[in-house]
Amino acid sequence: YRSVGERWHRAGRHLWSLRKWDQRLSHSFVSIWVLESESKPMGYYELEEQEDKNIEILYLGLLSDSIGKGFGRFILMDALQCSFSMGASRVWVQTCTLDHPRALPNYQALGMKLFKTEKEMKYIPPGWPRPESDEVDLL
Repeated sequence: YRSVGERWHRAGRHLWSLRKWDQRLSHSFVSIWVLESESKPMGYYELEEQEDKNIEILYLGLLSDSIGKGFGRFILMDALQCSFSMGASRVWVQTCTLDHPRALPNYQALGMKLFKTEKEMKYIPPGWPRPESDEVDLL
């Protein structure tokens, strides 16, 4: 989460403890998928099964050294295929202007449609990207 999201200011889970991560990932409706090459992680995505056979791609991203090599399209195609193989009737994702500039065009190129647009301010923690406390369990 941190290695992939730091560049894109993913702050929502930045200060989560290992216990909180364990609680989140222990739910049967949440799954994490990792893209690897030669046993080296390149990126990941998180799926959450929701009501009415909807699946949300909560997080999807690549490590810095994997960006710009076509893996974004590949990992998104894998997330969509995995979602539909899990029985999804609808797959959705939220993106924002802090995400990679190719995120939205990539989603649209694979058939996803823009549902709505919202404007909001995003809080970036002080001292970003370092946690304020040494007591935080680092991932």
